[in-house]
Amino acid sequence: AYGACGEPGPSASLLSSDAVQRAATARGVAPEAVCVRWLTQNGAAVSARPTLEFALGASACKGDGTCAAGLKSRAESFGFTLSRAEMAALDA
Repeated sequence: AYGACGEPGPSASLLSSDAVQRAATARGVAPEAVCVRWLTQNGAAVSARPTLEFALGASACKGDGTCAAGLKSRAESFGFTLSRAEMAALDA
């Protein structure tokens, strides 16, 4: 299994990479949305986690609204398409 943000937990270096940050900034979306979009645009199936805290042994929402906000952020990945140049930069 591959996680859009890294496995088993979020990868700070992946989320802060220049290619991810440029694509996210250009669209006004979270870096996580760019990572999910990269996966789906490559034809991979995804299972979105509502927050970056979701990982092995941590799979419950806190009831503070972060899960809803996180799912909304991940859903943003279906509202844009990465360019060929962006895809190539993310593939590198």
